[in-house]
Amino acid sequence: MTAPATLAKVVRERAEFSSLYGEGHPAMIQAAEAEASLRETLLAAEPDQFHRDLIRALSEELADARQSQRTFAARYGEQHPAMRRADSAVRGLTAAINAEVRAAG
Repeated sequence: MTAPATLAKVVRERAEFSSLYGEGHPAMIQAAEAEASLRETLLAAEPDQFHRDLIRALSEELADARQSQRTFAARYGEQHPAMRRADSAVRGLTAAINAEVRAAG
């Protein structure tokens, strides 16, 4: 797994955790710290490629999250916890992609 793909996975996990725990939970704090640390390391290593590579990796995670969302909706329905996690992942990844596009612009 590439470093941008790892960061995209952390972004997704943090988005999923938000539906389970809320922002003040230790798991959310730990995920946010891991994301910030990894982001800082990657940006310092490859500033010219960082945003483009991360947008690509986030887009791949978003496609996977949308597939999970469709699967969970068909299997469990809208109110199931797995569906809420998938919805949170889609929202979080979409927001992350939008933020990276603005930062790269």
